[in-house]
Amino acid sequence: MHNGLRKHHIVAIVAALQLANPTAARAPLERANTLEPFEAVREQDLRLSMIMRRLITGNAAICRNQMPFTGLILHAQSQYDRHFAASLAKAGYFPAPVAVELVLSDSPAATAGLKVGDGIVAINDIALPLDGSAKRSSMDRDKAERLLLMQSADGPINITIQRNGETAPRVVSLQPQRTCRARWEVTFDKADLGLSDGEIVQLSAHFLDDQTDDFVAVIAAHELAHVVLGHRQKLESLNVKYTALSAYGRSGKLIRAAEDEADRLSVHLLANAGYNPELAVQFWEGPGKRYSGGILRSPTHASASARATAIRREIEGLAPWSGNNTKAHAP
Repeated sequence: MHNGLRKHHIVAIVAALQLANPTAARAPLERANTLEPFEAVREQDLRLSMIMRRLITGNAAICRNQMPFTGLILHAQSQYDRHFAASLAKAGYFPAPVAVELVLSDSPAATAGLKVGDGIVAINDIALPLDGSAKRSSMDRDKAERLLLMQSADGPINITIQRNGETAPRVVSLQPQRTCRARWEVTFDKADLGLSDGEIVQLSAHFLDDQTDDFVAVIAAHELAHVVLGHRQKLESLNVKYTALSAYGRSGKLIRAAEDEADRLSVHLLANAGYNPELAVQFWEGPGKRYSGGILRSPTHASASARATAIRREIEGLAPWSGNNTKAHAP
């Protein structure tokens, strides 16, 4: 288990303001000699994916930006160390440069018969726009995921795959589900909680190791709220600066307002997904204190106690939670 670490003041501010890294590689697998670490990574990816699926599905009715959800979790050879990527290919995980890492149960992809290890060749007859660079990055995976997002949520989506043991590609047709538009991934850096850049939600593997699924959902809902509200785009349109010093000026105040708004919306996102929104209060009154920075807290974020108080106030406006609420809440 990894404990949340308190950082030096400037480091804490920079971590709070930094953009989600679109070229994150799979660092824990760099020197792996077996596939066991890869299976551990897949378990974390599956865990976060199930939580995010619940959030984006339960909140589809209040999301202006929607996407065709397939239940496919993709990865690319370029995300891994060259030697480890070769081992994965030998084990059947990469018949093509981009392949299926996971197929979520009871999803459109599962219904269509897609499998782990299927190589993705084209989507609706559009060949994947591979980067072709030797540099390790998630760019190939990102391009494939974005191509999927560009397809109609009303479907169908025809995916050309290369399956292990088959000489010719085949086309699989699936009917996607309309959900909130978002991408997500587990990161393996030293970030304690999560980040979002307006498109992708990133949660730290260290945080997932430390916390229960319910508390992971609290932070996932907060980061999803940033995506749903378009905070990154709005802040950039206001010329907000993401530097340590700017945290104390106009930019810092605008970022703080966005963080507070995301906390409020997260209450509704949790409730709509069938989570007890009181979990957010419990998190910030409990383990969340470790992540708020204490006296080293960035001014762009409220203290843990202040966040718990504001969230409790937002909850008071909701109907009593029963665990099977069906009405979509929006602030």
